[in-house]
Amino acid sequence: MQKLILAIFSMFLACSLAQAEKSEPQCDARGKVSAKIVYGDSWIEVDPKVEVRRDQCIVLKLFPQKNSDSGIDYSEKEIRLVGKTDTDQWLNKTVKAADTDHKRFQIEVPEDQEFGTYTYQLIVEDVGRLDPRVEVLD
Repeated sequence: MQKLILAIFSMFLACSLAQAEKSEPQCDARGKVSAKIVYGDSWIEVDPKVEVRRDQCIVLKLFPQKNSDSGIDYSEKEIRLVGKTDTDQWLNKTVKAADTDHKRFQIEVPEDQEFGTYTYQLIVEDVGRLDPRVEVLD
């Protein structure tokens, strides 16, 4: 009986550990660096440089234009972040403000990310593109 209970407990523990590895890490309040993206009729504003540590994440706050002159609902426009080089691919993300929680989304900095500057394209559908950067600090 003890062997059976031990075997069931071992399977439960193994499944729990495997599930924990699969879930995305969540940033706690101390590990967040905020940046904003403001966009609308033919314009985009973004923080040109964000400084972050490997143990942190970037919280991007989206500010789509409300009541645009063109009548476009910018919260429905796709926003893409695309790393410019192979080492910048951890920045890749596609999102719409309407699909996010309070118009915010996170980008996790990999724990093994090399220190340095990483560049990416910020592309707002039917609006334009910019090329800001992220500085990963020691």
